[in-house]
Amino acid sequence: MNRVAVFGGTFNPIHIGHLMIAEEIRQLFKFKQVIFVPAALPPHKPAQGTISSRHRLIMTSLATQDNPGFCVSPVEVDRGGQSYTVDTLSQLKQLYGEQVNLHFLVGSDAFLEISTWKDIPRLFELCRFVVIKRPGATFDKLIRQFESGFIEGLTPFEYQLIPRPGSTGEAPAISTAAGVYLVEAPSVDISSSEIRALIRRRESIKYLVPPLVDEYISKNRLYREVKH
Repeated sequence: MNRVAVFGGTFNPIHIGHLMIAEEIRQLFKFKQVIFVPAALPPHKPAQGTISSRHRLIMTSLATQDNPGFCVSPVEVDRGGQSYTVDTLSQLKQLYGEQVNLHFLVGSDAFLEISTWKDIPRLFELCRFVVIKRPGATFDKLIRQFESGFIEGLTPFEYQLIPRPGSTGEAPAISTAAGVYLVEAPSVDISSSEIRALIRRRESIKYLVPPLVDEYISKNRLYREVKH
């Protein structure tokens, strides 16, 4: 099967932390491709401070264009409305075909709230989850949830804790039986909210975002005011 990763997010704006994590995960799992999917309206995030989805789609395309292992999908932006992951994965499955094995990349903090997501059983039918640990966080709470049944009514699944290759000296073996992978990804403590704050203060975001994204933000005067 062709294995691809789906990296959803607001990307408001996309930054080098997103790119570093995506590339490390791509190499670790030997994914054929990482598909970046900017959200139209994220169900679990406030709209305040989020610029138009078209701007975010363009910036994501600019940030990823020099990596042949990356691509950008406009499915959520084109669909509009609330961007539910189950709808997006269903649409991608139709576009790419049943022969494609989807893996959804998600931060550990967001995955802790998965019980609030739409149609969870269907989500686990459509994809496997690659859960990326946030800087300073641990997987202890998630593992306790898994061992206590996780979500009532959900078929039990295997999970695998995967250390970073550099921490062991060799690439870990990836179990094809796991439904969830808990990954010790690179600790890049950069956030889109901090970047937006720097822009509002007219401070440099050089080296925090790709140069083309920096240029696009400056040219279109994005994030200058809180109303954006």
